[in-house]
Amino acid sequence: MTTHALATLKPPKQLKRVLAAHRVRVCLGIVTIRQALLSVGAVDAISPIVAALSESGYDVDAEVGGAFRQLDAEQVAGLTVDQQLALKAAIRVLVLYVACDSVTESAVAAAAPAAAAASMASAGEDMSEAYCEQLLLPVLDVAPRLEALYEFFCTPPVAKIPVLGEALSVLRGSSIAQHFVLARGKLALAVSDSICHNLEFGASKVWTVIAEQIVVVSLLQMLDKCMPVMARLGLVVQRDEGDPTSLMTVKSKDGRTLRPDGVLRDITGRVMLAKWEDNAGQLLVAINDLHMKNAAWTPLYYGDIAYLPCFAAAGMYLQFFAIPRGGVLTQQPHAISPVLDLSCAEERAHAVVMTIKFYQLLQAQRKLYPAYVLRAGTDLIARHPRGLFERAL
Repeated sequence: MTTHALATLKPPKQLKRVLAAHRVRVCLGIVTIRQALLSVGAVDAISPIVAALSESGYDVDAEVGGAFRQLDAEQVAGLTVDQQLALKAAIRVLVLYVACDSVTESAVAAAAPAAAAASMASAGEDMSEAYCEQLLLPVLDVAPRLEALYEFFCTPPVAKIPVLGEALSVLRGSSIAQHFVLARGKLALAVSDSICHNLEFGASKVWTVIAEQIVVVSLLQMLDKCMPVMARLGLVVQRDEGDPTSLMTVKSKDGRTLRPDGVLRDITGRVMLAKWEDNAGQLLVAINDLHMKNAAWTPLYYGDIAYLPCFAAAGMYLQFFAIPRGGVLTQQPHAISPVLDLSCAEERAHAVVMTIKFYQLLQAQRKLYPAYVLRAGTDLIARHPRGLFERAL
């Protein structure tokens, strides 16, 4: 059996039986790393891996513990790519079936979906849905408080973010790289585009629109597509094109447009979930537009949300904000991220982390958005089924 074939194996029945029969002994640390690896089967394939671990200074005769289960196979010197895959598969088996140290049965069970996704990804399957599910854990019952959003946005997901090899190579050596994992599939492709797609910046606002679309908006939409059908938000993108179908007032009293440059709506295309503003090169102007192009706070637009998630972009710069709930006078945007330089791959990787958090925030607020929205400047007409009366609002 080849090491590549080994990487696609399901946990062997032999190891399951051994560990089930000697669960107490395992918890006491009787099973060593060498014994556990060789129990996986295919000794000819595993033996070189055990030897490589030993030569790398790893104590293969030590008991299985949490440190081994977190071992990064790609950092083990002397292993081929196939051997790395096999080692990862073996570690996954131990994650699923060895309970020792501080790892509880519930924690092992929680790790199972991620381990399964990584194992099948090694076999070439697109596990984008499983990766997406893990990235959004823990599920937020309620959205974080406004004061806690900055820390929330700057904290990477617990699970690693899938990415193609090209993007992983670009990030190699940076601190953010540890939060990404080599994978395949549509989500990994979208993440890679966000990080290393070639962007151009110029004097026109169109370059800002292209950059934000590639780095943030497209990834938001892909995350939504990877969710189970009933859990999707829809994420219909609308940009200000001067058409008469806006859900917000077209002009203010002084003639200034109140249409946001971009809006994310729910699957019906009516409820506003988030918005953003663009500028060719002045981020402060885009931030000011977040405030100025905002209708008076009303449940007709915003439901019961405590704040409206948004971002501002100008040239190569992008920053996430939240507009707090207010009254007739709208509140100033509250910064929930640092300013990101999209000309830098490492900062674009941070933008990926924050985009995932942005989507997680939208999911947390989904029950608070208004159930019905009235279009500004449009008559809502109700007619009696037999034509006895007609009412317009």
